[in-house]
Amino acid sequence: MSRPSSPPAMAGAASAARPATTPPSARCGRSSTSPSRAASRATRCFPPSMMPTAPMAATTSTRSRSTSRRSAASPVISERPPSAASASFGGRKEPPLSMKRQLLGLAILIISAIAPAHGPPTAQARPLTTIGEGTYQPQQIAIEQNNEIPNPGRGLYRWQAPPYICDPALISNKDKYERWAWSKLESSPGTYDWSKVHEVLNKARTRGQRVWLGIGVSVTSTLTAVPNYMVQDGWGDWSDGVWYPNYNNPQVRQRLELLLDSFVQEFPANSPDHPWIAGVQMRSYGKYGENYINRKTPASSSIWASPATAEWMVDAWHSRLRGLYRLQIALSDQQNDGSDGASINNNQYIFQYAMTKMPRWGWFRDALGHDAQMQNIDRAMQSTAVIHGVPVGEAIRERWKYEPVFTEMIGEYLADEPIAEAQAQFALAKSQVPKYHVSLVGNGNFAPPYKQPPYSSPDNACTRDPSSSWTDENVRDMVQAGKLAGYRYGIDQVRVLGAFAGNQMAIESTWRNHGNAPIYDAVHPTFQLRNNGAVVWQGESAFQLGSVLEAATGPVTTTDAFDLPATLPAGTYALHVQVAAPAPYQVPLNLAIGGKQSDGSYYLGDLAIGNSSVSISQPFFNVKEWAGEIVVPVRLSQPAAEPVTAYYRTGDANARAGEDYIAVDSSVTFAPGEVEKLVHIAILNDTKTEVQESLSFSLYNADGATIGPVEMAVIYISAKAQFMVGAPAYYVYENIGYVDVAIRQIGTMEPGETAVISYTTQDETAQAGSDYQATTGSITFSHTQHSANLRVPLINDSQYEPSEQFQLALIGNPQVDLDLQTTTKVVIHDDDTSAHFSAARYEVHEGAGSVQLTVELSQPSQQQLSFGYTAVGGSATAGADFPAGVAGTISFAPGQQTQELSIPINEDAIQEGEELFTVQLTATGGSSVSPPSEAKVAILPNDTIRFTPAHYHGAEGTTLLVAVELSAPSSQLVKVSYFSSSGSAVEDVDFKALKGTISFAPGETRKYIEINLLTDKAIELDEDFTLGLFLPHGAQLGGPVQIPITIDGDLACDPTVC
Repeated sequence: MSRPSSPPAMAGAASAARPATTPPSARCGRSSTSPSRAASRATRCFPPSMMPTAPMAATTSTRSRSTSRRSAASPVISERPPSAASASFGGRKEPPLSMKRQLLGLAILIISAIAPAHGPPTAQARPLTTIGEGTYQPQQIAIEQNNEIPNPGRGLYRWQAPPYICDPALISNKDKYERWAWSKLESSPGTYDWSKVHEVLNKARTRGQRVWLGIGVSVTSTLTAVPNYMVQDGWGDWSDGVWYPNYNNPQVRQRLELLLDSFVQEFPANSPDHPWIAGVQMRSYGKYGENYINRKTPASSSIWASPATAEWMVDAWHSRLRGLYRLQIALSDQQNDGSDGASINNNQYIFQYAMTKMPRWGWFRDALGHDAQMQNIDRAMQSTAVIHGVPVGEAIRERWKYEPVFTEMIGEYLADEPIAEAQAQFALAKSQVPKYHVSLVGNGNFAPPYKQPPYSSPDNACTRDPSSSWTDENVRDMVQAGKLAGYRYGIDQVRVLGAFAGNQMAIESTWRNHGNAPIYDAVHPTFQLRNNGAVVWQGESAFQLGSVLEAATGPVTTTDAFDLPATLPAGTYALHVQVAAPAPYQVPLNLAIGGKQSDGSYYLGDLAIGNSSVSISQPFFNVKEWAGEIVVPVRLSQPAAEPVTAYYRTGDANARAGEDYIAVDSSVTFAPGEVEKLVHIAILNDTKTEVQESLSFSLYNADGATIGPVEMAVIYISAKAQFMVGAPAYYVYENIGYVDVAIRQIGTMEPGETAVISYTTQDETAQAGSDYQATTGSITFSHTQHSANLRVPLINDSQYEPSEQFQLALIGNPQVDLDLQTTTKVVIHDDDTSAHFSAARYEVHEGAGSVQLTVELSQPSQQQLSFGYTAVGGSATAGADFPAGVAGTISFAPGQQTQELSIPINEDAIQEGEELFTVQLTATGGSSVSPPSEAKVAILPNDTIRFTPAHYHGAEGTTLLVAVELSAPSSQLVKVSYFSSSGSAVEDVDFKALKGTISFAPGETRKYIEINLLTDKAIELDEDFTLGLFLPHGAQLGGPVQIPITIDGDLACDPTVC
């Protein structure tokens, strides 16, 4: 059953005497503009028949919160800025809406008492069964369908002069292009006439068209286009029968600058014509202003612009016009070296330099449908030139993402070209439009299938030219090229959640660009609720359609949050979407979906707005642990006539009731007229160092209202600011004067928050007053400060002492946490000269003959110093293991800091383990010693450990036992570690990986390592891996200590060889 075009009155929403159609309220227009379009705006508006009986507050605009995401398969265009600003609640960044969470606990009510609203039958809406939500999937309109979608800034556009297409059905672009020769704008020096430009703009205004202007054309194919006074010696030269101005001449430059200044004065930003100028094309250099000069009969090289002149020309246009209008420059026809006498662009540099300017310039190309000439674009995109730090090739390749690309059809005048047939030209053009991301296709070179009088004539003043060779197929191909050009936006799906009066409504919309280029103006979708055709509410999304660059970008999903007015009556409304066209166009953009209405909006389906609902004010809260409590507002969507009771409770996440907060399970009751209640939850402070914790607060039932859209909130308990000392210990000499101890903040503090940390020193072996000055105090940290130094003075003396230490400790308070590292020790080294061994233990094998001990001074001395030494036996016996009576004196010359002390070692034939003796260092005659003043010498046995034999092999699926041998029995435990490593055989594929330790008990000399060789189904050659020994204890490694293991293969040799 088809639906009528206008929905009937809502049940219970208004008087039965309401008129069948009610004009929208004066407040129902688009919301007031804002300096920033980063956030969405919503305007609440009602027709007179829907005004509530109580006085309603003045209409306000609320910004929606918007987040966007691309599908997983979609590429992200990193060069383009984000399409929407981050949203916030109360100064905090709002996370993306969770659809499942928003729906939890939402009452599912069958709408039986509400009369259905109606809309056009073309919209594909989900059956309406749930209050406050809906899912809508509009009908898609493919590019291949006959009906075109005309919009500004895309598709086929009209060129100024006949012959050109004049049938309105073939024009898919709302914009138009006109260009003027310089001589038409300046008749004599300083006499400018812009009346023809005004005439075109006035005509465009009446037709609702913007115009692209090409101004300052100085040369055409057959005409000199500069004013007559400029044809004089030194100002240019003749070539191919036309006069080319010489812009290397400062006088010619000045004339162009004055022309541009006159244009800016005539069409400033506040000019009534300004909105109707879509952009300006630089047409001042080369034939047709397309930056190339015919070199077949060059009269003088002086007319060729030097690089400096090229930069001047671009800068002259850029500095005057780019702040007012979009600018474009042509990519010239030819790029050969001119050796064959053909046309050449010696000023490709003009185009390249323009590509480096910011704000960016667009570009255009006059060759669509011609393979060889369009390859010029490919060469430009592959350029490796870098100008002022900007890679030119990349700038050209990426330009379509920021500025529109213009092209003109090559037409059918190239009879000598391989693609001269119109059908081949148009077929090629259709493939080139998406390849180069073309937005606008012009008809400037068309042979005449139609002819039309000047622009001032009516649109229908067209006649078919019988001499044209175009076929109907040619025309269809040309129109198809226009359909492919530029943007073509559609909606895959719209989801609405939380549509309750007085609460936030979330609209999740998925947008797709079926075209090959974006829209370059900032446009935003607007969602509307309508009753009987009248807009009762609308909200503009923060999402910019231009962020969906092309079809390959894939769908982009954005979520907007709108505040619905509490005075909006419950009932069923028609949900519409429209996209306002860029200024000054009044008609909304056409979308590639069904459901279009006469006012340019698109009907999506019906949406039931819920009545009174109880909701938590926001889904997330933050509280400091030391704050004592968190206050959670619970709100009623609109005042109720009867009491409404809502039931709530808390729940643990990683915060624990009784430890981090006091659990609640209670209710609040809204008296008639009340719309907000505050719930207090106690937060417990403790002395633990913790990470951020959270708990849930949820509404689980209500009497007299529904629950939602926010039925559960997460409360984050922010950890207290945390502090620690910078290091566990500081080491200083007593003569340095002081020590700085670092205090670091490792937690986070809110902006404006401060924290006070106290500290004190404590004696250990160092004593306050004799070794250092006792220090106590406090330091205040701001939220931006991350570290501070505490200085403790040190006391120097002339007496040698062993190293001493004291402690510095941090003292906490309820607003801060102290990390585990709350204390540090300060070790004070004596600065007087003393002697010590370089190590406390030395090892030597019995057969080495001697052991070398290093004695060091703490610092060089200015005089000779001597120290005594004595060897004292232990498990190593004097006279047996080292000579008896080892003692003597070791001396240091002035400035010398190290000396070597050699102790002989005796070798015997007895099998024994490690044996120890001690060498003691003693002070003599005013010298002193410091730790370590004793060194232990360990005599290690000469016994060795090795594999035997030196190679093993085995078959797959078998176990090998590899022998490890000790050269002689030991009287103590001997250990050695082993490991395997892959070769052509791979661990855990061909053999079980090995790593471990084997031990020889006293008297044992042989041990075995078990290796499991694994089986696989592959037909293979021999494979090898390695087994090695390391880290011996009680003996030393002999050879071999690393051996190969071979796994026998299935083949004798490589079958490709034998």
